[in-house]
Amino acid sequence: MLKLGLIGWSREAERLHDIILRSTKGVELVGVSSSQDAVIQRFRRNSSVKIAETDYRRLLGFHELDAVYIAAGTDTDMTMAIEALEAGLHVLLAHPLATNVSDAYTIKGKVDHYTTQYGTVALKSRADANFKKVKQMISKGICGDIRSIHIHVQIPYQSPLPQQSLPIKAGLYMDELTEEIDLIHWLGDSVFADVHARGRVMQYDHLAKQKDIDTAMISGRLKSGVLVQTSAVVSAVQSPRTDLHIVGSTAAIRCTEASWSPTITIIDEQGSQSVRTTDTTDPLQSVLLDFADAVAYKRSPQDTLLPSIYATQVAVAMSKSDILKEETSIDI
Repeated sequence: MLKLGLIGWSREAERLHDIILRSTKGVELVGVSSSQDAVIQRFRRNSSVKIAETDYRRLLGFHELDAVYIAAGTDTDMTMAIEALEAGLHVLLAHPLATNVSDAYTIKGKVDHYTTQYGTVALKSRADANFKKVKQMISKGICGDIRSIHIHVQIPYQSPLPQQSLPIKAGLYMDELTEEIDLIHWLGDSVFADVHARGRVMQYDHLAKQKDIDTAMISGRLKSGVLVQTSAVVSAVQSPRTDLHIVGSTAAIRCTEASWSPTITIIDEQGSQSVRTTDTTDPLQSVLLDFADAVAYKRSPQDTLLPSIYATQVAVAMSKSDILKEETSIDI
């Protein structure tokens, strides 16, 4: 039984909490830490967790703890990850693992130093049933040579709470698009060589006060030569988060994440056909179970640190391209 603590009460942490309560065997949530006092009071009153503290260091010192999931969503993640490793704990990090490349490499260096503890990043898109199936199709040559990858990302809008300061953000590219950047790297079996990004505020004016944007258009090229187009919008309209379209020399593939629709469409010279995936496991649950198994059986988990760092580098390049209004090359 993996005894897990949550640090930070983000959307992902709340989702992970629900997953553990609902269906995940082999994982027990024993503690929670959040800077939001209302969250801590809620857990102290109405939860079976054994410790709930605003000071995450109290959670790290709890004697029953095996591992922590860190999703604070601020530039304190690096310090939290390092202190968790130094406390002898395994660490599962939300993606992106840091708000800049330097901090990300610092975390990786610390993980590499502590050889008896595991540190990994929750790359959820790689665990999505549809995207895993698409990866298999590409590997089998169904598309032929990949020519282009198109992704539209619709980011759920979160209105700021009354009388609450706006959250610390690293910007739309860094906060929201690193998951899709990694998905492109993974499916394309290559990394970005350059990007050209444009973004602006088109609907939510309060984002401009954070020097952020709600709409972006990005074009780029992988080192393999595959062309990439990505659009992103922040919207309150219900829709799939990720709409994927891959065009190859012999066929095209289109799908969303499996939770929205389990159907993958394949289009070739003979017409179109649909393939349905049957795995209904939440991708975050799959990531958690793999992490728990790695700890239980003392096997190193798949390296997700470097892929996460690469995605962070691309997100930084997107921001730079937007600011400088020019194409930006990426050294990965």
